[in-house]
Amino acid sequence: MPDWLPLALLIPAGVIAGIVNSIAGGGSFLTLPALMLTGLPDQVANGTNRIAVLMQTVFASYLYHQHERLDRKVIGKVLVPMLPGALVGAYLASEVDPKAFQGAVGLLFLAFSVLMIAKRRRLIDEGAVKVASRPVAWASLFGVGVYGGFLQAGVGLLLLLSLSASLGTDLAGSNALRQSVVAVWVVPVLAWFAYRGQVQWLPGIILGVGNLVGAKIGTRLAIEKGNGLIFACLVAVMLLTAARSFLLMQ
Repeated sequence: MPDWLPLALLIPAGVIAGIVNSIAGGGSFLTLPALMLTGLPDQVANGTNRIAVLMQTVFASYLYHQHERLDRKVIGKVLVPMLPGALVGAYLASEVDPKAFQGAVGLLFLAFSVLMIAKRRRLIDEGAVKVASRPVAWASLFGVGVYGGFLQAGVGLLLLLSLSASLGTDLAGSNALRQSVVAVWVVPVLAWFAYRGQVQWLPGIILGVGNLVGAKIGTRLAIEKGNGLIFACLVAVMLLTAARSFLLMQ
């Protein structure tokens, strides 16, 4: 394989991941293997992937803001418990191989997908209600922050559900907020990985360019199709994530 081919393949991988991330999340399950195909070790790929995530979420946040779908007033409140969690997760990720937790990740996403199907009506309903008290909501957001700092792949799925339950917003509203929240807390996480020498900027930026294109497509689809599309993609990606995690254990 020519040396340039794995880098070139990062662009289409980034486009697909950008679409998935903008609708529901989980695109990093595609971009992490793509980065490792370029020869990056697991932990360096994990750090480098945050460059593309930052580029995609900043751009998607801007698009949601343009369409007046982003409630900026609650971003700070959500970040209070998430930022410390993200830093804890980033520290753990720089010390521990994320593959050690494949089975736990699979069980987590399988359980959430079953729960989502059972609560389908509430999640799709435009009048979604708040189901978590403030302490529970903060604990949930802190936990999502830890997971996201540790392993970016799949954090958007968990954050989307956590925001919906904590704030009482529908999936479309939570999806717009999710982009801005991730755009902020991924900055210190990326900085930590860079400090540890676990970031390669060129492949990260190339991947990010693809993510920008995908974010444009995915954001438009999410805005036009709303909760139904987001819910379908959310369940599908969660089930695929669970299956992938179990297969990697073999």
